[in-house]
Amino acid sequence: MRMAKILLIANFIHRPGGAGRLEAYLAKAISLLNYKCILIVPAEPHLTNEQIMKGCKNIRLYVLKPRAHYYKIGVLERLMLDYLMMENRIAKLLFREKPDVIIASGGISKHLVNIAHSLGSRVLVYYHMIAPWYAEIRGFYRRYKWSDLSMLYFGFSMALGKKLSVDFSPLDYVDDVIVNSRYMAYIAKRYWNIVPHILQPPIEVKNFVPLPRENRFLQIVGIGRLDPDKRYEDIIEAVGKSNTLRKNIKIVLLGFVGNLQYLLNILKLAKKYNVKITIEINVSDERKREVLSSSMVFVNSSRHEHFGINVIEAMASGTPVIVHRSGGPYFDIIDRNTYGLSYVTIDELLTNIETLIQNPDMWNEYSQLSVARSRHYDFEIFKQKLINIINKSNIEHK
Repeated sequence: MRMAKILLIANFIHRPGGAGRLEAYLAKAISLLNYKCILIVPAEPHLTNEQIMKGCKNIRLYVLKPRAHYYKIGVLERLMLDYLMMENRIAKLLFREKPDVIIASGGISKHLVNIAHSLGSRVLVYYHMIAPWYAEIRGFYRRYKWSDLSMLYFGFSMALGKKLSVDFSPLDYVDDVIVNSRYMAYIAKRYWNIVPHILQPPIEVKNFVPLPRENRFLQIVGIGRLDPDKRYEDIIEAVGKSNTLRKNIKIVLLGFVGNLQYLLNILKLAKKYNVKITIEINVSDERKREVLSSSMVFVNSSRHEHFGINVIEAMASGTPVIVHRSGGPYFDIIDRNTYGLSYVTIDELLTNIETLIQNPDMWNEYSQLSVARSRHYDFEIFKQKLINIINKSNIEHK
């Protein structure tokens, strides 16, 4: 009997960050569920994501590196060539592999959907974030300049998407839509009037070891890309407003450099407030778990985060979390202050930090809540949710 094939188009697996990690876990889950996983990637998977998939026997990898020779062409022309060349090569693989199901991470063109349907394949799109979220949220609180290539890419993608992408009314083209949080599902319902499946990114809880309070350092940890969107200045300003915290607490930031100027600004701000800060770049998973388990508090200061996998990792480490009162970390993960604390103002963040640092009973309570909550996001539960979505989509398709 032929093993059913699921073709996974992974657009971010070659980069560090939550989207690529989710794609690696999707590939791993598909393999362990006894499907043949046809994994299509734009470049070799990032080392961290390779480790997630290590030992999976049912994964066939296609690396579609761009072949164009870019001499004397601009950014828009290069993006267009990349897009069209990748689409053409994916189309050839569809005809070769004839998958039963396609899961496209981040979006898929109408042309590829039409080919898939002509072959009898069902198409599911997994959105880490959706275009209306960018337009409504990122456009309001972040001030872009025309020189910002990320905004240029976004504008180009929006223009190209009106012709090629399913993003503007996805269920007119694909068979099912999956999003990564209840928060994203709310936005999808509001703009597209659809009710998508929700498949939240997983962690492997067994890899995390919660340490008791007495084994931890007086430090606050934040994790993620070093970029203005992450708003680490909130943590520095909160600690800087308290003489006691400023003298005794160290801030530890782990991530990769998304914006060098922002990194320099953070260091300058820490010096202004006389706050002790350590920034570690491109740390291993082992080092990240070590820091999380040895810290007193985790703060997620990003506004309107679509999910926030680092919050889950902190909770699995038994570390109480404080998140901004918006987005997936607030609505999904801590479930509106049920499993953690939240803030809007700097003074509110400061009060929450002081409460957890100075009150051992409160710290222990939230540490236990964190560990309990993290189990809801374990990989084994993620795997079961994925097969439920695939089976449900299959029944509805028939």
